[in-house]
Amino acid sequence: IKLTPTYDPKWQGIVSAAGYLGLVLFMFILGLIFERGRRTAFAKLEETLAQLAASNEHLLHLNNEKNELMGIAAHDLRNPLTVILGNSELLTMTKDPNMIAKLSQNTRSVAIRMRDLIANLLDVNAIEQGKFVVKVERCNIQALLEQSLEHNQSAANRKQSVFKVGISEGLWAKADRAAVMQIMDNLISNALKYSPPNTTVHVHALPEKDNIVINVRDEGPGISDADQKKLFQKFTRLTARPTGGESSTGLGLAIVKKLAEAMAGSIQCRSAMGAGSTFTLRLPVSTEKDEPKQLPQDVKMAGRNVVELPGAITGLQSRN
Repeated sequence: IKLTPTYDPKWQGIVSAAGYLGLVLFMFILGLIFERGRRTAFAKLEETLAQLAASNEHLLHLNNEKNELMGIAAHDLRNPLTVILGNSELLTMTKDPNMIAKLSQNTRSVAIRMRDLIANLLDVNAIEQGKFVVKVERCNIQALLEQSLEHNQSAANRKQSVFKVGISEGLWAKADRAAVMQIMDNLISNALKYSPPNTTVHVHALPEKDNIVINVRDEGPGISDADQKKLFQKFTRLTARPTGGESSTGLGLAIVKKLAEAMAGSIQCRSAMGAGSTFTLRLPVSTEKDEPKQLPQDVKMAGRNVVELPGAITGLQSRN
């Protein structure tokens, strides 16, 4: 079918040029639309690949942690079990009361090591899965510190070490009692563990604006800058080793950090080679004015040797 032009034939060139120009413009716009779609799809593909790479890296990290966990469990549980089996065999072969007492004490010691390792592993797992819930209440920091010092007194006696303590009166924090006890037990036991015999572990607590500050300072070899960067990571084995043959799982400080943060607190470390280390725990201060008439039995001080020092400081010195 041949259509009759409705315009003057002399405009044929201009009409054709306009038609071709419109076709080119349409193809150009269509190309832009396709290019934009291609770039969007490519960006999504890159994002998906990046997420996949991150997931693979996370899975690799978890696999390495699993392998490290299995290595720790195999090593730190196998050796105590070997000792327990050996002691049990010797107990059946001897009737010497002194030997029986020695073997029983040794068995108890390694059993405690196994219990602590399993407890640490369970704590890490519970915290990371969000199953650990802190019960924040008004806590008497002095009572908790004194109880923790009593817990670690036997370890201090074995190394002939001394606790030098300064605690301001009336320190009340908003915290979880069990979590604070676990943190302090870890910090004080570490201070003893990494210090030579016949040294002093300094424990101080004082108010600081909106926080209660607890410092635990040892007289050990100190922590290098490289070790300080990975100090609160899981399964971290530091260059410094325990000075009395004590065991270390590399989990304690990681748990300490998570517990402190769960109570809206913080934990820091200051150390220099040859100058010892200071761990600082900060907990939110309790602003309530009415103190309980009687402390719970489980946080009362069970020890002795309390000496009043000048001012508002109470000193507790424990010696071998």
